[in-house]
Amino acid sequence: MPLRPLKGEIRQIMDYDYREKKSVLILNAKLKVGVALTVAAHLGTSMGFHGEEHMGREWLSDKSGVRHRGLPRYPLMVFKAKVAQLREALNKARETPELLVIDCPSILLDTAGDDELATALEEMNEQDIDYMGILIHGSRDVVDSITGKLRPWW
Repeated sequence: MPLRPLKGEIRQIMDYDYREKKSVLILNAKLKVGVALTVAAHLGTSMGFHGEEHMGREWLSDKSGVRHRGLPRYPLMVFKAKVAQLREALNKARETPELLVIDCPSILLDTAGDDELATALEEMNEQDIDYMGILIHGSRDVVDSITGKLRPWW
């Protein structure tokens, strides 16, 4: 049964410029497609957890009245990078406090659950961590200055 707009639901008006910010996923170019999709899903889920300001409307409705969950309000691009490029982008992003930076260590694939991942990371020095991907979100100009030379995933 289709979900229809709730009675009294107020139609949201876009009160922001979607071009002012962006999100970029940078994936290790050597990842197999299935692993890359898993990494992208983990990074996107983590981003969604970190604040409603990333999300657009909570609900969208089609002409038939079927309701669809909203999507992020800002563009999301996916790039690929060599290991050194990925690390460089991560380091630059971490030096920029206004950016949201999320990383996905390769040790994730060898652990079963959050507690194991936390324990494994606590036993590693940062420079020894291999990253499968990162997500950077923030001002378009700042994000572009870090990711501008990377190639799209496709």
